[in-house]
Amino acid sequence: MNKPPITGVIITKNEVAQIGKTLEALLPCCSEVLVFDSGSTDGTIEICKNLGATVVQTQWLGYGQTKNLGHKMAKNDWILSIDADEVINEELAKNIQAIHLNNSKIIYQLKRYEILNNYEIRFTIFKPSFKPRLFHKNEAKWDNKKVHETLTFNTNHRLMPIAGKLLHYSNDSFESFQKQTKKYAFLAADDLFKKGKTISFVKKYFGPTFTFFKSFIILGGIFDGKIGYTVSKMAANSIKWRHQYYNEMDK
Repeated sequence: MNKPPITGVIITKNEVAQIGKTLEALLPCCSEVLVFDSGSTDGTIEICKNLGATVVQTQWLGYGQTKNLGHKMAKNDWILSIDADEVINEELAKNIQAIHLNNSKIIYQLKRYEILNNYEIRFTIFKPSFKPRLFHKNEAKWDNKKVHETLTFNTNHRLMPIAGKLLHYSNDSFESFQKQTKKYAFLAADDLFKKGKTISFVKKYFGPTFTFFKSFIILGGIFDGKIGYTVSKMAANSIKWRHQYYNEMDK
């Protein structure tokens, strides 16, 4: 099957542990793959080049703005945005290859499944969810958030899911999960502080407890057992750490 006229876009920095699997799954879906690397020193660049991706070395502009470079440099009109720790499964790859890309007003969504310590999470705040990832480059762009960037597009665009799984291997241990959570909490606090936003009394003192209850009880994290509890607890800690970092910045 011929590769569709899609440009895959990935941003990287020291992703040697995962980038090979990510690219091997992505390459059949795209006639071009652009990797925007911000200073890898662990062999990531060499792996990407050896697998046939085009590597663009660039300074770090933030998640969203670095991804947006792909829109400007892509040879194709359609962009498939994948994170360096995400893997397209076989079903999803076949369905992407079969799409007729003739309507620029459609934003295609991929269903992402979180994998923690080799366990596929079914519930909690990390339950499987659809993410807009395949789109016409003139119809959507990423925002400027420092963390958890969002794809923005007009409300008249139609969202369409593609069957299959996008597997997110974000952490291979609970230690790395905690480290990543603290990093994102800091970035979120910094974003709030620089925008001049404040944290309400209710969110500050009740936010962590409500977040745990929502993840573990309302969203069914209890059915994921020990990992469900750990994820829910980490989600609560994320809110607590965000407030702590914000308070330190506000002194």
